[in-house]
Amino acid sequence: AQTIRNGLPDGRLVLNRMKTRGRISTQLREEAPKLGLKVARNVVRNLEIFCDAPQQGTVVTRLRHKASQAAAELDALFDELLGDYLTNNHTTLGGKVQND
Repeated sequence: AQTIRNGLPDGRLVLNRMKTRGRISTQLREEAPKLGLKVARNVVRNLEIFCDAPQQGTVVTRLRHKASQAAAELDALFDELLGDYLTNNHTTLGGKVQND
């Protein structure tokens, strides 16, 4: 990772299975930065489609019409975490990263 990023990677805590109005989720989001943790702006919410997709043998990003909200959340998260790297180091085809 250090070779790819020309130094230490800029890590982030990704909050997963977050409940929008949950007290614990709210506290975690507020308190984590006080502990010196860098927290990703985008979170993965506790949506039922994340459980349903594997049962259907797929992932939410392939269920766009059924899971557009969940897929949009993942797209935003990956763009936040990897956007610069993907833009500078890979060719994209139709919104998908081409493997080298």
